[in-house]
Amino acid sequence: MARIPNERDGAIVGRLRMAREAARLSTRDVEERLRRQGIKVSHATIGNYERGLTQPSEKILGLLAGIYKRELDWLLGTGLLLQGIRYRALKSVSVHEKKDFKLRAQAWLDAYFYIEGILKCKLENRHPNFKVKNDTSGRQLAEKIRSMYKIHDYPVTSAIRIMEHFGIYVIEIGTSARIDACAGLMGNSRIVVLNESLPNDRIRLTALHELAHHLYRDCINGPGLLSEDVEKRAFEFASHMLLPETQLEIVMRLKSMVQLVQYKERFGISLAAMIYRARKSDLIPPNLYKRLWRDFGRLGFRKNEPGHVAADRPLRMEALLDAAVSDGKIAFATIAQLAGTDESIVEERIFRAIGGREQKPRVLDFEAYNRKFRNN
Repeated sequence: MARIPNERDGAIVGRLRMAREAARLSTRDVEERLRRQGIKVSHATIGNYERGLTQPSEKILGLLAGIYKRELDWLLGTGLLLQGIRYRALKSVSVHEKKDFKLRAQAWLDAYFYIEGILKCKLENRHPNFKVKNDTSGRQLAEKIRSMYKIHDYPVTSAIRIMEHFGIYVIEIGTSARIDACAGLMGNSRIVVLNESLPNDRIRLTALHELAHHLYRDCINGPGLLSEDVEKRAFEFASHMLLPETQLEIVMRLKSMVQLVQYKERFGISLAAMIYRARKSDLIPPNLYKRLWRDFGRLGFRKNEPGHVAADRPLRMEALLDAAVSDGKIAFATIAQLAGTDESIVEERIFRAIGGREQKPRVLDFEAYNRKFRNN
């Protein structure tokens, strides 16, 4: 008869499988590596550990942590697991890349919630009674929130700030996979994880796209629409949040690339998103739309658009970490352990959050510098 796992076992069960899959090991691979260390555990038993049917000993857990290159405390963690995930990614992204993204997101979120607990400052949802009907269009939802914030036709100063006002935890992580973001849940907490390599305009659109998924409760029970319709609705919301229809109509009247760039910089939305929206709204004819896209390709704008958009990045976790370290309540090493990374990476997150663009030097070797100076 199967044993019913307790709360602690539940955390171990989820993390065991996540860690193995992130390490790209099969249960037979793990069986072989344990055998080399003098431990006989079948691949079937390892699978039972991951399903909660059998409980591993502390010794086995320690060995598995070593094989998966994770801290034992992480495997033993009682925190909630990231679930109900919706990825914003290309179809070419592999299952392994998604699992790796999820694992690293989970680790940083564990660290984020730990810091919150130390400082006793849980993110507050300022709009707990905000409801959205499933038949509300993306444009209608955007207009409702713009009206609520009294933005009217003005630019959204910070998409990230609005998301956090709705009690949504937003972080960035690095990835080489072509994943823009994901939205998910950790218990009752709503989560958005962004790819830190995205340019500023795309970050804003992507963040609001993920906000739509949470407001429509797409991560909980699904909206009853086809996946393609769900994504179109989220894009409609995000683009209308950044640029209301009245302003799009104004900028499209002159059909001037100079004015498009000015609006991009003012409203923080990409040229590509404006042109796509304009065609969908019949503000420009098909032939002009095709010509603009040809010009984009010829000028190299598809990969590197002109116009500067100010940074709008999630930094709440970094701000809390900085405060906790400054007050002596936590060490970088503790967060590094929770996040499954090196201490220098944690320090670098703080350095970049205050405006640094290059890796912070750990030690300045004056002797080496003087030798190089003398030799030159």
